[in-house]
Amino acid sequence: MKQLLKGTNITFQRKVDNVVVLLSKQQQAAKRSRSVSGKVVDEKGEAIIGASIIVKGSSIGTSTDVDGNFTINNISDNALLVVSSIGYKKDRGSCHE
Repeated sequence: MKQLLKGTNITFQRKVDNVVVLLSKQQQAAKRSRSVSGKVVDEKGEAIIGASIIVKGSSIGTSTDVDGNFTINNISDNALLVVSSIGYKKDRGSCHE
């Protein structure tokens, strides 16, 4: 099976009773996703309201609430978050624990 799918954008999983499920690599990555929550603060530790948090290379994103908190759902484990707000430099951070 590996040889047949080599060079394609398809992967496979063996299930019970020799059932094989074909998945695109994007679907496979989506299965390894999670939610990330955090708080955006300035150098004084004060919440930044309305900061944008975007998953780099995608259109997935959110903005912070009045306390600087945010949650982004269903992002891959290796996602890179880009945080920006008017008057501040952009910053990046990975989603590793």
